[in-house]
Amino acid sequence: MNKKLWTILSILLVAVMILAACAPKEEAAPVVEEPVVEEPVVEEPVVEEPAPTEEPVVEEPAAPVATIRIWADDTRSAILTELADDFLEAYNVEVIVEEVANIRDQFTVAAPAGEGPDITLMPHDQAGSMVASGLLSPIDLGDKAANFVSSAVDSATYDGVLYGMPFATENLGFFYNTDMVSEAPATWDD
Repeated sequence: MNKKLWTILSILLVAVMILAACAPKEEAAPVVEEPVVEEPVVEEPVVEEPAPTEEPVVEEPAAPVATIRIWADDTRSAILTELADDFLEAYNVEVIVEEVANIRDQFTVAAPAGEGPDITLMPHDQAGSMVASGLLSPIDLGDKAANFVSSAVDSATYDGVLYGMPFATENLGFFYNTDMVSEAPATWDD
C-alpha cells in the first residue's frame, strides 16, 4: 500500500506542474506614472570665502654635509656634546661625541679595523707609540698655528710632524708664605 501511495503522489505532482506550466499568463497591471512635479529651484547667494592665507614655508634644515665622531673621556665629553649643536649650525657638520673609558686601549683595537673615531682626545705623550703603530695621521694647523703656545704645539709633534692639536696646557705655580719667607727664591736651589 505504501508503494501505491507514493506512485499516486508522484503522478499528482507531475500533473500539477504540467497544469501550472500551461496556465495562461497573467497580464501585468499597467504602470501608471505619477506626474513629476518639479519644485522651484531657489538659488542660494554665493558667498565668496576669503582666499586661504598661505602659511609661511618652514624650511627643513639641510642634511649635514658630514659627520665627525669624537671619542672623549668623562671629563671632556659633556662640554664637547654641548658644542655639537653650535658646530652643526655654523658648519652643517654633525658632531657625535662618545664617552669612552680607556681610550688608548679601545683606540688601538678599533682604529686598525676602521671602527675608530675621527677625532680622539688623549695625552700628548701617547702620540709616539700611536704614530709608530700607524694609528695617527699628521695634521696641519696652517695659519692658526700662531694661535697656539709653541711649547704646546711641540708637545703634539713627533719626529718633526704635528699629529695633534693642543687644546689645553697645564702650568705649575709656586706659592710661598710671606710671613715666613720675606723674598721669593729666584731658583729651585734657593
